[in-house]
Amino acid sequence: MTSEALRAAARPADGLSELRATSHGVFWLASAPERGCKRLWRWLDGEAYAVTPPGIDVGSRVNGYGGGAYACLGDNIILVESQSQALLRQSLDSDTPRSWWARPEARYGGC
Repeated sequence: MTSEALRAAARPADGLSELRATSHGVFWLASAPERGCKRLWRWLDGEAYAVTPPGIDVGSRVNGYGGGAYACLGDNIILVESQSQALLRQSLDSDTPRSWWARPEARYGGC
C-alpha cells in the first residue's frame, strides 16, 4: 500500500446527515473535517452546492448527533448555529444567514 493510500484511509470521512427533499431541492448536512464544522448543502437542477457560508457551523446540542438542526420553510431555511445555539434564517436566494431567534441557555433540535 502506498503512503498516499494510507493517508487517504486515515482521512476522516465526510459524514452526511439529515437528508430532506422539498419542492426547493434536496438538502443535507455534511461535515467539513478540515474546518471542524457542518454545512448545509442543496442539490437542485443536477448540481450540489453549500447553502451556508464556510464560517457557519450548523448543529444542535439537543443530542450527540445534532439531529434536527435545520428546517426548510418555503424558500427559507431555519438553522441552529452550533456555537451559540441561536436560530438563524437564510433565504435560498442569499448566502448570508440572519439572526432569527435566540434565548440564553436554550438549545434547539428536532427542527
